[in-house]
Amino acid sequence: MSVQKVLGFILVMSMVLTLFAVLPAFPGMAYSNGSYYEKPAYTATHLYAIDASDMTTAERTMIATLQGIIANKTSSQIYITDTTTSSYDEDAYTRYLDALETDHGITHQHVTDPWTLIDTFKVHLKGYILYQSGNSSINAASSLAGLQDAIAVETSLESTVQSHGLSQVMDVRSRDEAWVIDHYWSQLNQGLVIEAKEEATHAMHLRDYAVMSKALVFYDGNSSFRSAIMDRLDDDSVVMGWGDTSGGSEEAFILDSSQRGVHTIPADWALNLSVLSGIGAGTYSQNMADPVPEENVHYVCFYVSDGDNLQWTINRANDGDWWGSAGRGTFPLGWTMPPGLVDLAPSVQDWYYSTATQNDNFIAGPSGNGFIFPGSYPASELSLHTQRLNDYMGKNDMRIVAVIGRNSFDNTAVWDQYTAQPNIDGLFYYSWAPYFGSPHNGRIVWSNHKPVISTRYKLADGLSYAPRKNTVINGINSAPADPRSTDGYSLVCVDSWNNYDLPATVKYIVDRLDSNVRVVTPEAFVKLIKQNLSSQVVPPAGYTNVALNKTATANQHVSGEDPYKAVDAAVQNNSKWCSNVSGDKWLKVDLGQQYNISRWIVRHAGAGGETTEWNTRDFKLQASSDGSNWTDIDVVTGNTSSVTDRMVTPFTTRYARLYVTDPTQTRDAAARIYEFELYVKD
Repeated sequence: MSVQKVLGFILVMSMVLTLFAVLPAFPGMAYSNGSYYEKPAYTATHLYAIDASDMTTAERTMIATLQGIIANKTSSQIYITDTTTSSYDEDAYTRYLDALETDHGITHQHVTDPWTLIDTFKVHLKGYILYQSGNSSINAASSLAGLQDAIAVETSLESTVQSHGLSQVMDVRSRDEAWVIDHYWSQLNQGLVIEAKEEATHAMHLRDYAVMSKALVFYDGNSSFRSAIMDRLDDDSVVMGWGDTSGGSEEAFILDSSQRGVHTIPADWALNLSVLSGIGAGTYSQNMADPVPEENVHYVCFYVSDGDNLQWTINRANDGDWWGSAGRGTFPLGWTMPPGLVDLAPSVQDWYYSTATQNDNFIAGPSGNGFIFPGSYPASELSLHTQRLNDYMGKNDMRIVAVIGRNSFDNTAVWDQYTAQPNIDGLFYYSWAPYFGSPHNGRIVWSNHKPVISTRYKLADGLSYAPRKNTVINGINSAPADPRSTDGYSLVCVDSWNNYDLPATVKYIVDRLDSNVRVVTPEAFVKLIKQNLSSQVVPPAGYTNVALNKTATANQHVSGEDPYKAVDAAVQNNSKWCSNVSGDKWLKVDLGQQYNISRWIVRHAGAGGETTEWNTRDFKLQASSDGSNWTDIDVVTGNTSSVTDRMVTPFTTRYARLYVTDPTQTRDAAARIYEFELYVKD
């Protein structure tokens, strides 16, 4: 446990009336098996399938806890389908059940009486734990069921369960989660907890996995008690489920968990993870084609939000408004996915990868292995998180991470943790506030020579306060067709929670884009940006930049934006020469000796992520043998591009000067030069 967590724990617990006992650590530490998640002791070979409609609310909890226990006892296990859910086109769990038999040879039989399951599996039980509906005792019973090998039984079912030969092991009707922690914390999972409301709607969801993995089940809203639980966990641990959104936002509990080095997996409607996690994972490949770079085009990438949501990914599945849409696959689209799906439900992941087209590109997020605000995660734990994320990116053949940040876009120290990982090629950044806005408007910052790309639009077509289809169409069609400029790229985050056919909505936009607009996958988008807007200037093949790191001077410069920054081969983090003196401006480079120059390149404001309105309009290249008397070599007028790349008749010089006569496309008087490059042929 980190020093920060210990101090945070002491501070928070001073606010709590009942202090948690200091107990020895649970032997199964987080990530000890190369995964955040526990696996069942047995892989299922035969399943007893029962539908939620055949059980009362209390019976659902009882069977879900039984399901979790027996996953660690036998290869004959329980599977729950849910045809009661009317908001989806199908019960995805029914299809997954059939696929387990077809693809993995796991047979199943249907039962309609939950008490036949009690009779079938009671040989593996020590008894039952009694709880009372309507209070926290359901979470107490769920937390202890796996430790005690005892199913959770609501008071109304006690006489019936006794008639089936089971006796009471514990009575927790007056107990809550704090009591469980005080007495059993050392025996519980230290790397994972379950956040589940004590409500009828969550009677069975996720409880099987909690029991199987011996995880604490709790719910206390956004409170000091919740914070204390987060502090108790191992570094970079997991909370599965969902927290308190009573104030209309998950920001409070995501921030609280992030500050304590815990990431969230939304999963409070998930079923059967005790069974699904026991299936062996396959080998996954996306086989994305490399893009063919073009000039005079505008590149667009659409990606679907909220892919960290495990239950959404599992439950929506083949829904006609989502993955099952007839429009999916007819154009490039990025799909954020939970990297942990490879451990929690590999057979579901098999289905996604096998049904994906060349236009479907899976990316991680947000904001890595789970939902965090990266800028709020403790630095040491973010390092741990991103190293583990690199493992998961490799398992899933993912290259891009979508993140949600809180005022952290320009904090490259945070992104350096991600981009240091070899399996991560770039990041997509979306700002938490305003949630439906894009305050960074497509800007790009660079980290370890990899791009962190902010969204230009968030499409939420059913919401009046978010951009709609035609707004996005008009914005993209009016954008510059200049892949050498940041303005030549538009990243569009598509909100997944609206009631529309998502692929069809995006296709509506794609079909109305101008002929010079290219829609590409996330991987292609990042590759093109790296090729065309590299943060580290790479000389053209067959040439050497003789101005690199040479002595540079100017007639004036803004503080911190010195002349040498225009010859350092970097365009990241505002590495530029800037002069705001009135009148003409010049930048001189002493090459140290004479060279035969045949090519020169200037990288303007747009190349550094600034608005293209500040690209240098009129300028010229001059040469001198003594550094005082100058001859014009090449004159440029009316430039609008972010990168000027010019071939010239070879000339010999020791001194070269960039002379600026009109610094921008507007009345702004400042010249902004990110790089001034002079090339000799190898």
